[in-house]
Amino acid sequence: MIRYLAFRHGETVSSGVNKFAGPPLTQGGEEQADKLGQRLSNFNASVFYVSDLLRSKQTADIVNRHLGLEIEIDNRLQEVGSYRMWYEVIGDEDVEAMNLKDFNKAQLGISSFLAEQKQINDGKTILLSTHGNLIKALLAITIGITDTDALNRLIVANTGLTILEWIKDDDYQLVVFNDTNHLGELIFR
Repeated sequence: MIRYLAFRHGETVSSGVNKFAGPPLTQGGEEQADKLGQRLSNFNASVFYVSDLLRSKQTADIVNRHLGLEIEIDNRLQEVGSYRMWYEVIGDEDVEAMNLKDFNKAQLGISSFLAEQKQINDGKTILLSTHGNLIKALLAITIGITDTDALNRLIVANTGLTILEWIKDDDYQLVVFNDTNHLGELIFR
């Protein structure tokens, strides 16, 4: 068995339309990451992977103050495009097709990542500091949510924790999705 503790980065500074350029965390995002790190210190994680984007690395560094693990960057955990937020700016009628193309590309990367983990980290608890749409892609390929439903209907909060367990073969179990108890608030107000 492998237990994956996947979480989205903390809140970021708004940098206009192109949020993929690498905006840093806000002070609130740093506080979210610190609370998540406190919570994750109760798990017995031994491996820590992070996306190479600034917001994910900053979140991982803050979380890791509570854990002291070696952090490994893996580009397969990088953000998946979400063109919906650009629709009014770019006016492209193929926004949905663009979203699904990038989402499917991310699924190939995360599938490769999961296959590799089965070989090198069986029996471990693995932390993943990543992005909301990548967590959606992870769930779509492991527990059978359709691509469109995962991309358009799931909501992943900043530092929302998702726990997924690999049992054997292609058998995965979702234990927790988008848990924000460490923030002391509900994500819906």
